[in-house]
Order: sequence, then C-alpha cells, then structure tokens
Amino acid sequence: MRDLEERLRVEQVSKTNLIVVTYQSADPQHCVRLLTVLAELYIEKHLAVHRAAGAYDFFQQEADRYQQRLSHSEQRLADFSREEQIVSAPLEKELALRTLTELDGKRRETEAAISEASARIASVERQLARTADGFTTQVHSRENDQLLQGLKVTLSNLELKRTGLLSRYDASYPTVREVDEQLAQTRTAIAEAVHDILSTELSRTRTERRALEARAAALAHGVREYRRDIQRLDEKQVVQHDLQRAARTEEEGFLLYQRKREEARIADALDRKRILNVALVEAPTVPSAASRPPAGSVLLLAFLLATLVSAGSALAADRWDPTFRTSDEVAAFLDIPVLASFPREDTP
Repeated sequence: MRDLEERLRVEQVSKTNLIVVTYQSADPQHCVRLLTVLAELYIEKHLAVHRAAGAYDFFQQEADRYQQRLSHSEQRLADFSREEQIVSAPLEKELALRTLTELDGKRRETEAAISEASARIASVERQLARTADGFTTQVHSRENDQLLQGLKVTLSNLELKRTGLLSRYDASYPTVREVDEQLAQTRTAIAEAVHDILSTELSRTRTERRALEARAAALAHGVREYRRDIQRLDEKQVVQHDLQRAARTEEEGFLLYQRKREEARIADALDRKRILNVALVEAPTVPSAASRPPAGSVLLLAFLLATLVSAGSALAADRWDPTFRTSDEVAAFLDIPVLASFPREDTP
C-alpha cells in the first residue's frame, strides 16, 4: 500500500471537472490493470454515494397508499352526493337564490295587488253607500256599460222633454205627469243598475283579493322553503367542499409519489446501464515507450553524483596519504615537540 501510494498520483485539471490518474511501474500491463480496477471502483463508489437505496420501493408504497386514500375519499364524496341528492352545491345554491329572488318579487307584486284590491273594495263600498242614499254615481263596468249608457241617454231625453213641456204646460198637465213618472222609473232603473254593477264589482274584487291573498300566502311559504333550502345547501356545500378538498389533497399526493416513482425507476434503469454524471474519458492504455525522467532531473542527479564521488575520493586520498605535511602532524604522531622544520626546496 505504501508503494502504491508513492507511485499513484491523482490530480485535478485546472478549471475543469476532470481528474487525471497516473501510476508508475516497471510492468506496463500491471499499470493498465491497476488503473482499470481503480476506475471501476471509483464509479461503483460514486453510485453507492449518490444513489438512494430503496427509493423506488418507497415511492411505490406511498403511491399505493395515496391511491387507496384517494379511492376512499372519492367514494365518500359519491356517497354523500347520492344520499343528499346533490351534484354541485354551489350551482344548486345559485339556482335556488335566483328562484328565491323571483318568488320574493312575485310575493311583493301580489301584496301590492292585494293593497290595490283592498283600496278598490273600499271605493266600491263607498259608492254603494252613496247609491243607497240616492246619489248618482259614475260607474265604469265592461259588462253593463251599454245598458247604463242607454239608461242615461233615456234619462237625458226625458229631462229635455219635460223641460219643453213645462214651457208650454203646467206641471199638473197629464203629459207632464207621465214624463215625470218615466223619469222616476228611469232614475230607479239607473240606481238599480248602478247598484247591481257595484255589487258585482265588489264581489269580483273581493274574490280577486282572496285569490291574491292565497297566492301571497303560497309565495310566502315558497320563499320560506327556499330560504331553508339555501341554508341546508350552505351546510351541504361546506361538507361537500371538505370532501372535495380531501380528495384533491389525496390526488395531489398520489400524483406526486407516482411522478417520484417514475423518476426513481428511470434513475435505476440509468444506473443499471451506467449512464451517470461521471464517466471515464480515456481508458488506461499501455504506453508505446517507457517514460523517462526530464533532462533537468538527469543533469541534477549527475551533478550530485559527481560531487559525492569527488568528495569521497578526496577524503579517501587524504586518509591514506602517509606523508606529513605540517609540523603539527609530526608532533602529534611522535608525541614530542618539534624544534625546527625545513621547508622543501620546491616550496615557494
């Protein structure tokens, strides 16, 4: 391992995401095998580090669980709609509000018609009282309008005839008295006709008022029923909204885990096919020639070797030289003091 650590070198190429691995050995085939195994081990380790174990099974279990919960929520919503006989509470509430508005408007119109009929009844009753007292009353009736108009024309003609006779005869004259009798009969007939018309009008108006009152009561009952229905729809809308929201939540969870499950399945397939975010750019190969150290390193090594050899040679020559070069060496060797020394003739 120490030898491998000394010979193996791992470097990152500057400003890239490339890793360069080199190994020096006397056996080129050994270098190739070692670097190949190292690359495979690195890729396996990368898979083990970046791949979540059991992710697909986990997402599958969660997707199944949310699918069951979604089916249960949808069944509850369907049971609620079937039991309460409701499809869409907001839509039915809107329709009920429209119907309630229409019924309330008709109820108000009917109450106004009742007030009008009551006023007409009071007016007809006052006219009947005046007719009973002998007052002439202007009455409009579609049924007896022609008869009443004929009587009024007859009354006018008789009054004109009496006026003409009084200009020539006395009031006791038989012809004048006959005209007076005709006038009295005509007035009685008009009064009876007016009374009949007013009585008929009063009876008809009272009947209409009773019908209007019955209709108003029915409309008021319908308004109350629709208001209660709207209140019940409000309560049903809250429950239905909660059920729909629960179903949507379960559906979102199911879709989320289904998508995660598919992503995990794709990741597993890619891992099995070694389609990763890390790849071997260049496989290890046997070099065509052995690598040599640089020329500078060779020169430096030669210089150091020459220095060591020279120093060693000098030390060995000095060590094994038997001559004395100084007086101190002689004194040290003989262990006696040196009184005088004569230099060699060739010494300058």
